[in-house]
Amino acid sequence: MDLKDLNRLSDEADHPHRAHSRLRRWLLRPITGFRNNFLAGLVIVVPIVITIWLIWTFVGWIDSWVMPFVPGYYHPDALVDRWFGKSEWFIALFGENVHVNVRGVGVVVFLIFCGRSIPE
Repeated sequence: MDLKDLNRLSDEADHPHRAHSRLRRWLLRPITGFRNNFLAGLVIVVPIVITIWLIWTFVGWIDSWVMPFVPGYYHPDALVDRWFGKSEWFIALFGENVHVNVRGVGVVVFLIFCGRSIPE
């Protein structure tokens, strides 16, 4: 028995599992495509989500470290209340008591003061 005989055996249509395997491949094709697309999407989305989470966490950590040194007069909630607190449109849109937490203000203050302390 050589390679030609084996090819002829595999090409025979009366093989008992041939119709079953063809039907199975045809039925599983959409599921396989969905699985492949899902995994490809995870490969793209997961690193992006992890990067955004790490940046968000790092900025929050810097803010919690720097904001206690910033006077209360310059905190974002005090500035928003001072600039827009009495406006009718602002009250209608957001309500009476608004607490604004702007993430990144501490990072900006940190960079301003670190930039000034570097000698040239």
